[in-house]
Amino acid sequence: MVDYRAVNLKINKDNNRVPNIDSIWPHLRDMKFFTSLDLNSGYFQIPLNEKSKELTGINIDGIGYVFNSLPQGMNVSPSIFQTIMMDLFEGILWEKVIAYLDDICIFGKTLEECIDNTTEVLRRLNEKGFKLKTSKCFFFMDEVDMLGHKVSFNNLKPLTKHLDAIQKMQPPKTLKQLRSLIGTFNYHRKKVQNFSKTILPLTDILKGIDSKVNGKLKVWSAEHQNCFETIKEKLLSEPILAIYNPDAETYIEVDASAFAVG
Repeated sequence: MVDYRAVNLKINKDNNRVPNIDSIWPHLRDMKFFTSLDLNSGYFQIPLNEKSKELTGINIDGIGYVFNSLPQGMNVSPSIFQTIMMDLFEGILWEKVIAYLDDICIFGKTLEECIDNTTEVLRRLNEKGFKLKTSKCFFFMDEVDMLGHKVSFNNLKPLTKHLDAIQKMQPPKTLKQLRSLIGTFNYHRKKVQNFSKTILPLTDILKGIDSKVNGKLKVWSAEHQNCFETIKEKLLSEPILAIYNPDAETYIEVDASAFAVG
């Protein structure tokens, strides 16, 4: 991936069209059959006009090159790609298909419905010339991988590869490793009750430390080790989350203290 940080500073960032992942799951409520499609190098299937190409220039061994297609690394690339997907699936997005960047999931309450919806999506992709990586496409399944989760009838659970990665985690030795660890735990926070309170010993280590500062950890006590092992244990228990049902009776439990809200 090209380092476009200097260019990104000059471009107005607009990723508002990329949906929040949590807002996606309710659309899969009561769906029993799924088709998962993988676009073959999705960004590179989006051609650029001549003016846009000028912004993608790179230098390799003294020779200048530009991208002919949408590059990764530009802060507007996700928004541009998501906008194209939303326009492509206008009228059926969220009702028959979910498109989160290049992750496409088609669904139906019955096999026949899933087949019809898949046919419609494939027709639209074909009309616009999009190509799929067939080895990573799965049709009419009762369970598919999507956005870091294994999705089935009204259920979400973590992918096995994520659980394996968590299992292999070692206590951090540097600030960079600690930030990465907290980021991973935070990604799976819904699976840990009272997460904000549970992870507090780890986040407290970073208080007052600039995010750009790296180096070795100066403290790692028994409390920190216990916190680390507790969260790992809870994540490895393979908790299964139910997909939210807006029609069901809903209760909100809020717990707050002087140092956490969860």
